[in-house]
Amino acid sequence: MTLLLLGGTTTIKNCGDGSDIAKYISGSINPIPAVPGENMTVSFTYNIGVPITDGTVDYSYTINYLPAPSVSKPLCEETSCPKEVGTNTETSTSVFPTDVSGRIEGKISWKNEFNERILCVQTIFFV
Repeated sequence: MTLLLLGGTTTIKNCGDGSDIAKYISGSINPIPAVPGENMTVSFTYNIGVPITDGTVDYSYTINYLPAPSVSKPLCEETSCPKEVGTNTETSTSVFPTDVSGRIEGKISWKNEFNERILCVQTIFFV
């Protein structure tokens, strides 16, 4: 999904591949454009064929193509577990940062306890 944003784009999309355990279906970002200092909600829907009970989530970011430090956290502390078989939707609301401008790319990558990728979701903002 690509949305117009003041001459640029705001994008949320799958950054995984066919070997991912879950299949990305769709995503949304609200509001468009993102407003620095105000709440922004990111949602994505996926389909999963096996239950997920443990794993890690890796967060990575670039600001104007320069990488920021990545962060890894236990999956079940960041989202509810177990993940049930079928279609699921994740929604996260946070305050959009006020101290950045330009191109901001974020990736969320989930892996199970065997280090197999469950899914990967990428967002790109131009502010």
